[in-house]
Amino acid sequence: MKTARLRHDARGDRADRGLTGTRPTYRDAAAHGRTVAFGKVLQRHRTDRVLDVGCSGGWLSEVMPEGSVLYGVDIPPGHPGDRLRTFALADGRALPFADETFDAVVLLEVIEHVPANTEPQLLTEAHRVLRAGGFVLLSTPNQHLVARLMDPAWWLSGHRHYSAGRVSEMLVAAGFRDPAVSVTGGTWTTLYFPLFCVLNRLGGRVPFEAAWRRLITRELQRPGWHTVLAETSK
Repeated sequence: MKTARLRHDARGDRADRGLTGTRPTYRDAAAHGRTVAFGKVLQRHRTDRVLDVGCSGGWLSEVMPEGSVLYGVDIPPGHPGDRLRTFALADGRALPFADETFDAVVLLEVIEHVPANTEPQLLTEAHRVLRAGGFVLLSTPNQHLVARLMDPAWWLSGHRHYSAGRVSEMLVAAGFRDPAVSVTGGTWTTLYFPLFCVLNRLGGRVPFEAAWRRLITRELQRPGWHTVLAETSK
């Protein structure tokens, strides 16, 4: 698979493929909550170099530990604008980096977007570019009846959801050790998602966005049934 050359000091407007084929013009509240959750994990570790696969708008840059360098990759038309100093247009299943380059790899809502049955390629590539002792952070929609029924992309395009057990199995099969997998998020996260998708399709924004962010961020810190979060090491 052909990948683009690594580009420095990239500039451009965000043009994300979106959750239902649309182009979000801002970061949604659920993405904000997941970013905060992963930022807390990154702060606990020494991470000189972090790779954000499917970086979209480069939001992870807002929670990076001081001194860490964040690299991003995404497929066209994804672009982080000027949020990332180092960015590559590339497929996560064929990363343009040498073996054992990064201290951490982040996969925020990514595995459900690669073609079905190619998730092992994505995770194997993450394992390859991760140094020994490094770690992966992953999030994905949970295989829960309500989470699926309230997901417009599940109805429209077969947006995949995974159980915690399935995520753990895939990580182990890719060579990772002792994955810690939890399920978080609940009512607020579930109600927000269809509202965001519809309003984004119409070119609008969810009202009271700041309040939604606070509610969802707190909810994603507690056990629930909407989102699978995983941390594992090489």
